[in-house]
Amino acid sequence: MAMLKLVLALLLTVVSMSAQAEWHSIYSDDNFSIYADSSTITRSGDLVKMWSLYDFKVAEAIPTSNPSQSQKTQKEFDCRTRKFRQLHMILFSGNMGKGNAITTNDQTADWMPFQRGSLNEIEWQTACGKN
Repeated sequence: MAMLKLVLALLLTVVSMSAQAEWHSIYSDDNFSIYADSSTITRSGDLVKMWSLYDFKVAEAIPTSNPSQSQKTQKEFDCRTRKFRQLHMILFSGNMGKGNAITTNDQTADWMPFQRGSLNEIEWQTACGKN
């Protein structure tokens, strides 16, 4: 029963995020585009949380799940030390976070540095207002 409540809470969060999301393109190439939702940016000192959406031109196949067309990820960024960690990740069967939620991961990852010029730096710049 507790698992059912958790799944329902997650689904309600996803639905409400989709309805209110203000996705703005922050990167695009031949394989995918990255969007950030500025309405989800929350700051606490040097720490900033933000949801992003990776929209794939061709479905991404992950060995443990069905192919996905998009991925929503909440990351936390340390604006001072240039580190990040993933908080939540949801893979979707359709583009732009539409379709069925294929898999979710709500385990907080360890803090990691990112390379200059990386996709994580682009997201950090957006979240921390470093553009």
